[in-house]
Amino acid sequence: MDFTKRIQKYVNVEDHETAVARGADIVEIKYDGWWARVVVRSGVAQVFSRQGQLKAEKEVKALDGVYIGEYLVGTQRAVEGADGDTGVVKVFDCISVGCQDVYLNSCVDRKMMAEKCISGCSFLKMAEHYPADRSEALWDEYVENGDAEGLVWKNSKEAYIGSTVWRRKQVFTMDYVVMGVNEGGGRRKGMVGNLLCGLYEEGELVSKVKVGGGFTDIEGRYIFENFDEFKGRVLEVKGWHIFDSGSMRHPNAVRGVDSQIRWREDKRPEECVWPCHK
Repeated sequence: MDFTKRIQKYVNVEDHETAVARGADIVEIKYDGWWARVVVRSGVAQVFSRQGQLKAEKEVKALDGVYIGEYLVGTQRAVEGADGDTGVVKVFDCISVGCQDVYLNSCVDRKMMAEKCISGCSFLKMAEHYPADRSEALWDEYVENGDAEGLVWKNSKEAYIGSTVWRRKQVFTMDYVVMGVNEGGGRRKGMVGNLLCGLYEEGELVSKVKVGGGFTDIEGRYIFENFDEFKGRVLEVKGWHIFDSGSMRHPNAVRGVDSQIRWREDKRPEECVWPCHK
């Protein structure tokens, strides 16, 4: 199975009613981690990224199998450069148990198998799932008032291959000062690869994020070729999480109701400070 390709269909939704109306009947907490494929063989778990890169290796008390989950190694830690935490994997699926492929089994069957196989393992922890009618309460508890990234809905009867995963994430916005530009590669050569943006800390402008998404090809080329017009301007940026450092996960330029990039002409760069006390 080629995991570098999207085997499942991912659909972003704005509310849980949409997911339920389209067939979802169970909901999971979306943790702030990295998608991971965990291969357990003879008591050793190897954690791979979607692109097949080995991210971690650890001895575990779990049955052989291939598990799918979120590797919670600490997104903020990665941004700030700290280390020393081996993290955990929140398992929400499995595609094989022992020598048996189970990816054609129903979602709920696969979850039950995974839970039995990793029971008692401290590195592999089963992600909870709930009836979809609990979505509103879960959003309030784990997302609005907790540290979860969002919610994920699934149809409990679907096989792994070809199934649909509905996602809702909480979006955060922040105004950053444009500091620099990096050229894109390949098709985007001669355009913006990303804009280096920052915030003021104790009077000094400090780099925080690289904003690469949200620009059309025409906009990306114009900004790159005329960067002096944009350096020092305030750009509104959206992402899935704001870290303690002032950085942001998956930052993208925000567009207003007029579909134009939101350059905050009403805001002076010196007003973009961190820590932010909104």
